[in-house]
Amino acid sequence: MAVPFDIAALFGRWGARRNGWSWGTCLVSPQARASPEGSTDVDLMEYQGKQVFARYGIRASPGGVATTVDEAVAVAERVGYPVVIKAQVHVGGRGKAGGVQLAGDAEAARLHAEVILGLDIKGHVVKVVWVERASDIAEEYYASFTLDRSARKHLGMLSAQ
Repeated sequence: MAVPFDIAALFGRWGARRNGWSWGTCLVSPQARASPEGSTDVDLMEYQGKQVFARYGIRASPGGVATTVDEAVAVAERVGYPVVIKAQVHVGGRGKAGGVQLAGDAEAARLHAEVILGLDIKGHVVKVVWVERASDIAEEYYASFTLDRSARKHLGMLSAQ
């Protein structure tokens, strides 16, 4: 199956869910930039990575993108509660900064979206949130794939922490 970019450019988290494997988080922007060496950088947001995977049949939790509080509530209503509202920024530590919140109803979704949209996370202001159906996660594993340029090899790492 062809993928429109190098899989080594993806960074993410796989969640082992009780109903099988699905993609958890992919911090991979639509702005593909050509470097002086001629390579292309890929830096997608989590929601963009999930959209790419969905096109290729890789399961992801149902959800949608929102740039306003009303849009976030509408997505939550569409996918059904409980939902997770996640800040979409190119930086780690979203959860610890308050950028990932669980909502069990429309009132909570509205409250969390109001707080997260406009939140500053390590110098990155949240303008977009991803709202998805909350998953019953049995275990989490973190996987990272990158390119070790000095060794000219792909590097894969997996951790339970």
